[in-house]
Amino acid sequence: MPYSSLESVIEQSKEAYSLALRQTQETIRTVAANRQPWLEYFLRSLAEQARRLEK
Repeated sequence: MPYSSLESVIEQSKEAYSLALRQTQETIRTVAANRQPWLEYFLRSLAEQARRLEK
């Protein structure tokens, strides 16, 4: 069975990870919390992991 670590995907995109996390954390305790940066980052990471598994 193929294996691809999501951790390795995140490790290779540390800057994008930090930026998305920081952008989300800035608004998380407000009425208009913006979770979009983190969700987009996470979904892109999952898509990259899937591409790796397809190879």
